[in-house]
Amino acid sequence: MQTGILEKKPHATDKRKEVYALTEKGLDLIPILLELANWSAQHDPQTGAPQVWIAMVNEDKEKMIRRIRETVQRGGSIFVGPDSVVSTLGVENE
Repeated sequence: MQTGILEKKPHATDKRKEVYALTEKGLDLIPILLELANWSAQHDPQTGAPQVWIAMVNEDKEKMIRRIRETVQRGGSIFVGPDSVVSTLGVENE
């Protein structure tokens, strides 16, 4: 929060909880994190990353970065949940 990567807000329906979200500065880290994750998936098969996912990232990295950014801004995740990037691409975990 002091570095401006995350912002903390009250939960929309339960004021006892707090929600953390990436700021624009935090969202700008997505390309770096994607490179690290992709490198790891290519060099360590135990990461569990679907091979289809790896191929899609390598095929059009800029498109994937945009999808990830938009999904995270909506409150979704990359790999888990109905609003994840993986679910919107129809990619199943292998």
